[in-house]
Amino acid sequence: MLEKIYKKITKISLGFSRFFKEHLAQIVFLVFAFQILSFIGALPYFNLIAKYQFYIASLLWILANFLFRQYINTKIILKLALLVFILDVPIIILDFESLSSVSGFVAFVLLFTYVCRKIFVERNELKNIG
Repeated sequence: MLEKIYKKITKISLGFSRFFKEHLAQIVFLVFAFQILSFIGALPYFNLIAKYQFYIASLLWILANFLFRQYINTKIILKLALLVFILDVPIIILDFESLSSVSGFVAFVLLFTYVCRKIFVERNELKNIG
Protein backbone atom coordinates (compact mmCIF):
# COMPACT_ATOMS: atom_id res chain seq x y z
CA MET A 1 0.00 0.00 0.00
CA LEU A 2 2.69 2.47 0.99
CA GLU A 3 4.75 1.40 -2.00
CA LYS A 4 1.93 2.42 -4.38
CA ILE A 5 1.57 5.78 -2.69
CA TYR A 6 5.33 6.28 -2.83
CA LYS A 7 5.40 5.46 -6.55
CA LYS A 8 2.52 7.85 -7.21
CA ILE A 9 4.19 10.67 -5.29
CA THR A 10 7.49 10.15 -7.10
CA LYS A 11 5.69 10.05 -10.46
CA ILE A 12 3.89 13.33 -9.74
CA SER A 13 7.04 15.03 -8.43
CA LEU A 14 9.02 13.87 -11.48
CA GLY A 15 6.28 15.26 -13.72
CA PHE A 16 6.42 18.64 -11.98
CA SER A 17 10.20 18.77 -12.07
CA ARG A 18 10.24 17.81 -15.76
CA PHE A 19 7.68 20.53 -16.53
CA PHE A 20 9.71 23.16 -14.68
CA LYS A 21 12.95 22.07 -16.36
CA GLU A 22 11.38 22.24 -19.83
CA HIS A 23 9.65 25.59 -19.27
CA LEU A 24 12.03 27.36 -16.93
CA ALA A 25 12.55 30.29 -19.32
CA GLN A 26 8.81 30.97 -19.59
CA ILE A 27 8.32 30.75 -15.83
CA VAL A 28 11.23 33.10 -15.17
CA PHE A 29 9.83 35.53 -17.76
CA LEU A 30 6.44 35.55 -16.00
CA VAL A 31 8.07 36.13 -12.60
CA PHE A 32 10.21 38.92 -14.05
CA ALA A 33 7.15 40.54 -15.66
CA PHE A 34 5.31 40.35 -12.34
CA GLN A 35 8.22 42.00 -10.53
CA ILE A 36 8.47 44.80 -13.09
CA LEU A 37 4.72 45.46 -13.08
CA SER A 38 4.64 45.45 -9.28
CA PHE A 39 7.52 47.94 -9.18
CA ILE A 40 5.76 50.17 -11.70
CA GLY A 41 2.70 50.19 -9.43
CA ALA A 42 4.77 51.92 -6.74
CA LEU A 43 5.85 54.75 -9.04
CA PRO A 44 4.10 58.12 -8.89
CA TYR A 45 0.86 58.40 -10.89
CA PHE A 46 0.68 54.62 -11.36
CA ASN A 47 -0.30 54.23 -7.74
CA LEU A 48 -3.37 56.34 -8.49
CA ILE A 49 -4.83 53.67 -10.78
CA ALA A 50 -7.68 51.96 -9.00
CA LYS A 51 -7.27 48.20 -8.58
CA TYR A 52 -3.87 48.16 -10.29
CA GLN A 53 -3.26 44.59 -9.08
CA PHE A 54 -6.17 43.44 -11.26
CA TYR A 55 -4.41 44.81 -14.30
CA ILE A 56 -1.20 43.05 -13.31
CA ALA A 57 -3.05 39.75 -12.91
CA SER A 58 -4.79 40.10 -16.28
CA LEU A 59 -1.55 40.95 -18.09
CA LEU A 60 0.17 37.96 -16.51
CA TRP A 61 -2.78 35.74 -17.50
CA ILE A 62 -2.48 36.94 -21.10
CA LEU A 63 1.27 36.28 -21.10
CA ALA A 64 0.75 32.84 -19.57
CA ASN A 65 -1.80 32.04 -22.26
CA PHE A 66 0.72 32.87 -24.96
CA LEU A 67 3.56 31.00 -23.27
CA PHE A 68 1.66 27.89 -22.15
CA ARG A 69 -0.91 27.69 -24.94
CA GLN A 70 -0.63 23.91 -25.28
CA TYR A 71 -1.43 23.28 -21.60
CA ILE A 72 -4.38 25.65 -21.18
CA ASN A 73 -7.45 24.15 -22.84
CA THR A 74 -10.47 26.22 -23.91
CA LYS A 75 -12.92 23.76 -22.37
CA ILE A 76 -11.16 24.02 -19.03
CA ILE A 77 -11.25 27.82 -19.24
CA LEU A 78 -14.99 27.83 -19.92
CA LYS A 79 -15.70 25.37 -17.09
CA LEU A 80 -13.61 27.44 -14.67
CA ALA A 81 -15.38 30.65 -15.68
CA LEU A 82 -18.81 29.11 -15.20
CA LEU A 83 -17.74 27.62 -11.88
CA VAL A 84 -16.53 31.02 -10.66
CA PHE A 85 -19.82 32.62 -11.73
CA ILE A 86 -21.81 29.94 -9.88
CA LEU A 87 -19.67 30.28 -6.75
CA ASP A 88 -20.00 34.07 -6.97
CA VAL A 89 -23.79 34.02 -6.52
CA PRO A 90 -23.79 33.42 -2.73
CA ILE A 91 -20.95 35.92 -2.32
CA ILE A 92 -23.05 38.57 -4.06
CA ILE A 93 -26.15 37.66 -2.04
CA LEU A 94 -24.20 37.97 1.21
CA ASP A 95 -22.84 41.33 -0.02
CA PHE A 96 -19.09 40.72 0.31
CA GLU A 97 -18.17 43.52 -2.06
CA SER A 98 -14.40 43.12 -2.20
CA LEU A 99 -14.54 39.35 -2.68
CA SER A 100 -17.28 39.59 -5.30
CA SER A 101 -15.31 42.16 -7.30
CA VAL A 102 -12.26 39.88 -7.37
CA SER A 103 -14.21 36.77 -8.31
CA GLY A 104 -16.21 38.69 -10.92
CA PHE A 105 -12.99 40.01 -12.42
CA VAL A 106 -11.55 36.48 -12.58
CA ALA A 107 -14.69 35.14 -14.23
CA PHE A 108 -14.80 37.87 -16.85
CA VAL A 109 -11.09 37.49 -17.64
CA LEU A 110 -11.61 33.75 -18.11
CA LEU A 111 -14.62 34.34 -20.36
CA PHE A 112 -12.69 36.96 -22.34
CA THR A 113 -9.85 34.45 -22.78
CA TYR A 114 -12.30 31.79 -23.95
CA VAL A 115 -13.91 34.14 -26.49
CA CYS A 116 -10.55 35.31 -27.84
CA ARG A 117 -9.29 31.75 -28.24
CA LYS A 118 -12.49 30.70 -30.00
CA ILE A 119 -12.23 33.66 -32.37
CA PHE A 120 -8.66 32.70 -33.27
CA VAL A 121 -9.61 29.04 -33.76
CA GLU A 122 -12.58 29.93 -35.98
CA ARG A 123 -10.50 32.41 -37.95
CA ASN A 124 -7.81 29.80 -38.60
CA GLU A 125 -10.42 27.25 -39.64
CA LEU A 126 -11.97 29.73 -42.07
CA LYS A 127 -8.52 30.47 -43.53
CA ASN A 128 -7.92 26.76 -44.08
CA ILE A 129 -11.30 26.36 -45.83
CA GLY A 130 -10.90 29.35 -48.13
